[in-house]
Amino acid sequence: LLEFISIHSLNVAPNVTAWASSLETFWARRGFTVAEKRAFRTRLGNALQWYMVVVNQKDAAVSRAIHDEAADSPLADDADGVSSVRIVAAGDDDTNQGHAASPQPLASEYDARRRPADGRPAEYLRERCPLCFGGPRPTLTLSGSHVIVCLDANFSQKRRRSNYTDPPLQYEISRFLDPCDKGTSAKLHDDVLDECEKSFIAAQEKVTKASKNYYSDTGLMAILCRHDQVLYLVNMSTPGERQHYALALLREVFSGIPPDWSVGVLYDIV
Repeated sequence: LLEFISIHSLNVAPNVTAWASSLETFWARRGFTVAEKRAFRTRLGNALQWYMVVVNQKDAAVSRAIHDEAADSPLADDADGVSSVRIVAAGDDDTNQGHAASPQPLASEYDARRRPADGRPAEYLRERCPLCFGGPRPTLTLSGSHVIVCLDANFSQKRRRSNYTDPPLQYEISRFLDPCDKGTSAKLHDDVLDECEKSFIAAQEKVTKASKNYYSDTGLMAILCRHDQVLYLVNMSTPGERQHYALALLREVFSGIPPDWSVGVLYDIV
């Protein structure tokens, strides 16, 4: 049931209250009743949250195990792209041959979001959208870019302030950027910023979309590929859209693709 709810939440807005009410009605028609409806809703929400935490940790452990196994494998790709096995005799030392073997990254050093040394995009991006990042460098017919992404913000997804601050729940595999990686704004002339603020309501902090007095996170900003796959998200903590959120998302994408790839960006605020 928890797996079904989590999959359903990928296609519609998550609503634990609706699920709790539906289950209560389903059971009531079969002669079963729930003593306290509010307690059941809370327990269902907690169970769903921790189930997703366990699934996330399982996926992260499997990913690390696969990477460690590949790093320890005796197979290596030679210059012709053919896998071969190098047999090292006893007493044979690479340092005596005039070159040292390149060390494999440790599991603790492995970061699926960063591009590997083999020239491919990061494993994280390849999993998010194999069409954009899974194969060789794309060639788009109607664009000079190799990858096209779009950015936008949503102020309907907010998080209320609480008198009690819980410790942050960190997911090992997450689409959200770390709060300390939001970056800084680029230096633009005041005239450019003023014109942008007048042209777009989303950039005007005077038109408050979410009050900082009631919400710690005022909205979300996401970056998607051209196949509508979410690559990264960031929590916004300002009343309006700030430039550094977009720059942080773009920087994260660029850190996971080869340096010779060009990226086309679609954004309604420039």
